[in-house]
Amino acid sequence: MKTKKDRAYSFEHTQDRLKERFGIALTRSEYHRLCEIISVERADKLERSAGDVQKLVTRIFKGSAITFVYSWNRSCITTVLKPMRVG
Repeated sequence: MKTKKDRAYSFEHTQDRLKERFGIALTRSEYHRLCEIISVERADKLERSAGDVQKLVTRIFKGSAITFVYSWNRSCITTVLKPMRVG
């Protein structure tokens, strides 16, 4: 059975990755607010992925610089990227 990647799935996936990669908890209301904010922000980079246009937006969230991946097709954040390692 194929996973339905809707907004609910995207929230859970983003919540899991944020906890795994940064140790930060994310509530549903925080997620919805971030989606609203990021939807209108200028993107660092736009990419095409399997027919979708995604933008990468880096924001300070709960004291950490987080790069969020926002999907234009789904109109929501789909994941967060791993922290960049310098050096």
